[in-house]
Amino acid sequence: MFGTWFDGWSLSDKIAVIASVVAFLQFLALIATIYVMRRTGQRQLRAYIVAGATDVDIHGPEHEVYVSSKISIKNTGQTPAHELSVVSRTRLLEHPIKVPFDFTLRTGDDPSRTVLGAGQDIESDSPAELPFDGDEMMRAKNPEGGFRIYTWGSVTYRDVFGRKHYTNFCSSLIFQGRKAIAHASEHHNDAS
Repeated sequence: MFGTWFDGWSLSDKIAVIASVVAFLQFLALIATIYVMRRTGQRQLRAYIVAGATDVDIHGPEHEVYVSSKISIKNTGQTPAHELSVVSRTRLLEHPIKVPFDFTLRTGDDPSRTVLGAGQDIESDSPAELPFDGDEMMRAKNPEGGFRIYTWGSVTYRDVFGRKHYTNFCSSLIFQGRKAIAHASEHHNDAS
């Protein structure tokens, strides 16, 4: 096939065509390399948000117990996280959570947004919407009671390259005497 195609061409013409094809292939390889390097650089430099319940505040009389989980949020990336927003909820739920469970939460009319710099951390509180009565607290404290107090939510943000990301978190409270410990759930702990 190529033998008849090159008929009548001088050696220098053939070398020029081959050199042009090789140069074009090298150009394509260079474009692919630049693309891969750019994507790798963006992944290395972007903001990475880690979130989870770290502390629990329980107070009030036995028939009206207020529970609030403190959510620790840290940017472990090398650039700021822009338009960072946190939504969360704390409720008494059946344990283990029945799947599928709708973990989706909506922000209010006036959502809070902030910038979280590289290496910085902030905290957010997730109080229960209503205080728990004595029966609810007894169910939550009983390891065999089939209920736990859960805190779940999402952190959404935009990286410096304009891409949107999320970090989901979910934990339940395990009671050891008077102390409550936030225990990560097997569901809704993921990120983009």
